[in-house]
Amino acid sequence: MTAGRETPPGAGCPLLSVVVVSWNTRDALRACLASVERHLAAIRFECVVVDNASSDGSPEMVAAEFPAVRLVRTGSNLGFGRGCNVGMRESRGRFLLLLNSDAELLDDGTRALIALLERSPRTGVVGTRLVFPDGRLQVSARRFPSAARLLVGALWLHRLLPRAWSARWLLGAHFDHAAECEVDWLVGAYMLLRREVFEDTGGFDERIFLYGEEVEWCRRIRAAGWQLRFSPLGAVRHHAHLSADQLLGGAGILDRCLDAEDRLLVLWNGRAAATAAVGARVLGAALRLATFGLRAHLGRDDAYGRSLRAEARLVLGHYGRRARERLRVGTPRIPREAA
Repeated sequence: MTAGRETPPGAGCPLLSVVVVSWNTRDALRACLASVERHLAAIRFECVVVDNASSDGSPEMVAAEFPAVRLVRTGSNLGFGRGCNVGMRESRGRFLLLLNSDAELLDDGTRALIALLERSPRTGVVGTRLVFPDGRLQVSARRFPSAARLLVGALWLHRLLPRAWSARWLLGAHFDHAAECEVDWLVGAYMLLRREVFEDTGGFDERIFLYGEEVEWCRRIRAAGWQLRFSPLGAVRHHAHLSADQLLGGAGILDRCLDAEDRLLVLWNGRAAATAAVGARVLGAALRLATFGLRAHLGRDDAYGRSLRAEARLVLGHYGRRARERLRVGTPRIPREAA
């Protein structure tokens, strides 16, 4: 990071560039762009939509209904991170807002978040509150994964720790999203950043097609000397996974997320630590399945328990499949002529 450096906007350049990457999310994209127009009206901004070769009429809708939006057609599905990089390179704003096509601004909080960046020169990226369509909080402020954090969560050890300490150390669902906090990484559905951050780090790693890309980039952003913060000053409705569901489905999304996190654990902490982290995650899933299965057997089942059991089954199924794949790969095949 070049401390205190500001990139002066050229004549007529906007304060903010909103970058939206879209693949076959026409109706959600329409709502997204309408929310941008409604809630950023007081800001000098531009909007760049990067269309990853949608076949549902998304680019035609943007051209017809949002003529002020700059539409970039990539010609193929580049993935989220690479598409964002295209949009950031095409943009001109002093600040960049990466906004998912299935996300909608619910208020004018982006103005306050830009002001936060302006008065905090070491803060490079800020995120804000995400909610599901039904209004439930969506976790968006996290720490980098580690074997220790996964083990604490697996064994519910955070319940033995002072609540304020465990919230700061774990973030995620343990953190009060009504408070501002420095974080390790932010969910990419809403990321507001200085242009210098993109210039200093080069943006997302374009080798990552989908999932894990914001974790990897946030680590490089922190390594470049920038801070990342979560602030509750805004609110964003995020439908989550509308594009990915078309490619992968629910179980496929979890498989991709777990694989991405495991690769990063190996890269950052080594294979032994990554194996310990996987063991902690599997142990946690088994404990939750057993605990909430027993509660159901005793007639004390509820929606929370059912959701935890479903997630635990998916986690155990994922690592079971990966173990079987490794066994198949590792088993020497007998040539037909030798049988």
